[in-house]
Amino acid sequence: MFYSTSSRRASRILGRRYALTSTSYKYLDIAISVGPVSCVELILSDNRYNCIVLPISTWTSLMQKRAEIEELVQSESATSISINDFSISFTIMHGSKIVKLSLLDGNSLYMRPATLLRLFDFEKCIDHMYLWLCENTYLVSEKFKQFVTVLQRNSITNVRDAVKAIRNSSVFNSESLIDCELLTCAIQDVFYDACNK
Repeated sequence: MFYSTSSRRASRILGRRYALTSTSYKYLDIAISVGPVSCVELILSDNRYNCIVLPISTWTSLMQKRAEIEELVQSESATSISINDFSISFTIMHGSKIVKLSLLDGNSLYMRPATLLRLFDFEKCIDHMYLWLCENTYLVSEKFKQFVTVLQRNSITNVRDAVKAIRNSSVFNSESLIDCELLTCAIQDVFYDACNK
């Protein structure tokens, strides 16, 4: 049995989204990316599905370079700064200063300087969320593997039956947010792993 999706990306749970603009067009997301080895993922994104996944080390370095970045925002010249495999470029487009955030993998995101500066407002929020999510990452991985095992033992062949099998199993705890979010938000990932491992 094989379940496939094109450009499959792991679901994310227990997250928080911070709006960087008044319209929430650009935002900062932090959550646990689920799987047998789950991890905390920090993403800068917009409503057009442009996104940059930032390693926490890059985020930390970005916060440490706040003063330098604020100076560059005030500067009249087009310039750039690099942090690990992440770069921030300042250019002029249609008479306005625009910021281009990019990774070596080619992913990029454009924003106004004020939006970039808004990132710094969330430093402590991200610090707290990152620690809390890290504390739960192991539990998410373990519960994910237990759910996969339930499906494999029961030879489940479709997602609807997968939900029922997990909900009726002894490993599912309806009082656990991890269990509930895995079942509702990440069932496709659990089913995929059960069918392909």
